[in-house]
Amino acid sequence: MVPKLPPLIVSRQPRQIGKDWSHASSWFGGKPRLGSLSWPRGGPQQKPMHFIAQIDLGAVAHQLPEGAIPEAGSLAFFLGAQGSTDGAVIFVPPSSSIRETDPPADAPAIFEPGADIFPQNADAAAPRLFRYWPIDIAPIDLDQSCEATNGEMQNAVSGMFTRRQ
Repeated sequence: MVPKLPPLIVSRQPRQIGKDWSHASSWFGGKPRLGSLSWPRGGPQQKPMHFIAQIDLGAVAHQLPEGAIPEAGSLAFFLGAQGSTDGAVIFVPPSSSIRETDPPADAPAIFEPGADIFPQNADAAAPRLFRYWPIDIAPIDLDQSCEATNGEMQNAVSGMFTRRQ
């Protein structure tokens, strides 16, 4: 029988003035660290996909029972163009994930400032990456003996954060 794993929440780290975020092991946006792996492409024209996040498997494994998942390497998450069902999750071996990987020269814009994300036609100066933001991974404290209701899940998640005013 497969053991029931606790639900995990992925959340942005609180912004702290003077904190160096450049060595985070998991993050949203910014550049992936793919090493020698290729940036994924998709769709009929094989356009570069949008980078969304990179998650350190060691940080996830630390929150789960021993041996539940690999404890080294990371997963890099990508999405295809707006309206596309394309996406990719790439396993990045630990020895590959040191250097940041620049998006390909033909990467589509991720957003148009003051407008929508994943624009069809964007100014050449529009960003090709979301802003970099380190993340935390934590278990959600729920009674593991039964299935949690949506309300119980919302209450458990709300209790993990202090809402800004």
